[in-house]
Amino acid sequence: MKRILSIVFILFVFSCSSTLKQSDKDTHVIYHLSLKNPAEDVFRTTVLVSGLKAENNIYNFVSTAPGTYDNLNYGRLVKEFKAYDASGNEVSTEKISTNQWKLSAPERVAKVVYVMDDSFESVEIMPMGGTDIAKNHALINTFGVFGYFKGMQSTPIKLKMEYPENWMVGTALEEKDGYFHAKNYDHFADSPILLGELTKASTTVGGMPVDIYVYSTTGAFHADSILNASRYVLESANKFIGFNAAPRYVFLMSYLGKEDREGATFQGFGALEHQMSSAYVLPERGIPMPRIAEIMAHEFYHIVTPLNIHSEVIATYNFAEPTPSEHLWLYEGVTEWASHMMLLRNNERTAEEYLAELSNKINTDIRNYDQNYSIAEMSLNCYDEKGQKEYGNVYQRGAVIAGLLDIRLLELSNGERGLREVLYELSQKYGTEKAFSEKTFFDDLVALTYPEIRDFINNYIRGTKPFPYEEYYSKIGVTYISERPDEKRPTTLGFGIRGSKEGLMATGVSKRYTDIVFKEGDILKTLNGTEVTFQNVRSLYQELAKNPVGTEFTMTILRDKKPLTLTSKLYKRYQEHSFELNTNVTGKVATLQKAWLTNKAL
Repeated sequence: MKRILSIVFILFVFSCSSTLKQSDKDTHVIYHLSLKNPAEDVFRTTVLVSGLKAENNIYNFVSTAPGTYDNLNYGRLVKEFKAYDASGNEVSTEKISTNQWKLSAPERVAKVVYVMDDSFESVEIMPMGGTDIAKNHALINTFGVFGYFKGMQSTPIKLKMEYPENWMVGTALEEKDGYFHAKNYDHFADSPILLGELTKASTTVGGMPVDIYVYSTTGAFHADSILNASRYVLESANKFIGFNAAPRYVFLMSYLGKEDREGATFQGFGALEHQMSSAYVLPERGIPMPRIAEIMAHEFYHIVTPLNIHSEVIATYNFAEPTPSEHLWLYEGVTEWASHMMLLRNNERTAEEYLAELSNKINTDIRNYDQNYSIAEMSLNCYDEKGQKEYGNVYQRGAVIAGLLDIRLLELSNGERGLREVLYELSQKYGTEKAFSEKTFFDDLVALTYPEIRDFINNYIRGTKPFPYEEYYSKIGVTYISERPDEKRPTTLGFGIRGSKEGLMATGVSKRYTDIVFKEGDILKTLNGTEVTFQNVRSLYQELAKNPVGTEFTMTILRDKKPLTLTSKLYKRYQEHSFELNTNVTGKVATLQKAWLTNKAL
């Protein structure tokens, strides 16, 4: 899951005579960061280094980063770049690509100094994966500020930071002797940092320490209240996962007001997972706490996949050149399924609520995405234009596939072993330090489970065969209904809304209503004279939908970047692809239903 902030970084620049101190000689790369003066809207970075060799002649900024599945190209934000020897003499450098600077004599280099803009106001990068600083806080995605020398991705790293006395630091990095430590660049890049006037709350989940750090522009959100409101998520996840997948976990949460978003190039919000933490950029208004808790459940489960179950593409991550994986269905789709299933099995969601979410995902997939484009194909092409357009479906169709796979596994094992249990087995087989083979994983999964799973993979993950909703869900006593009038929500605008780089976009425009005036891709600006924002779109949509069928409304939009005023009406809403749980079941159906609703002891 992946949106905005307004931050400014200033890294401390040592004088040209600076060299490694005696106490620093236990590592090869040291970053120094000062946030004493956030008024300057650039990062000034000094990297102290020792022992560079000829093969370390390239300083790389990241092209992409784990969990983003996007082209970031942070090198485009660099404004100045210089290298110096231990005596302060400049060593010539050359920019050889968007993200790479070549050192003419790396053996002489003792220090690299560069200046770069933050991403928030400069380029369209999702905010939870970006860099930003403001008067009272800063969010540092380390891969967005700090680069690495060629051939030294495995070198230990130290980070020293200076910041206002009233600021607090939240990160999963270990602090010792005034430095934050990372065992290598991958570990460093996987460890975001939230600083500022924060609140903190702590608890333990299954013996695992959990910290929540919160920045809130108005102070409306506090770490204690977030912890209390989301504690059930942590408890549900612990029971569902069945083992401590990390030694510690940290939630880094930024709640931003409208003033924090001024000048932002990417109008959206979201979250980004890491092995021992997750970073959130959220609005102070517009997203109810239960929805945020669901996002927290999703990000938290990422400690299982892809962080404990991943291929060599993740294990030996190529920050310089995007390398796709066929298994985003596993990393994101399965995780999305798990985030809802864990709440169902801990009685935090009713079966009706779970099945309603399933219905929503099916409809979102059908209305918004290419039905002839498989989830595996999207994964392998996620960095190109078509893949990016289809990427959001990994959270919809990917979760639907995971749910069907769970039922199939339960059926084949007579309720003894569903997808949760198989994921546990995979976690024990691989773990954080051992990767599975990108090319042979499907074969390995079949060998670990049942021969019939090969057909499932070929039909629904690699293929685009229609999903067998009625057949599969009947096995667990759930009735599938293809269509019926919606009694609870009788009206609809006839289209959905999703965030985009351009703004709020009309999507899933229904083909049922032949007179509808909206088109896919329309950017919504106002509804009945009220400006539509990320904060109020949900409430405006819901309030309008309370009116009778046929009620007219007006919207101003941008179509092909041109303003247009449209008049439309409310339509009769139908439930498509809905499900009902039948509890009056017997025999194998009763056995499978119980297994579907229950966490088996691991």
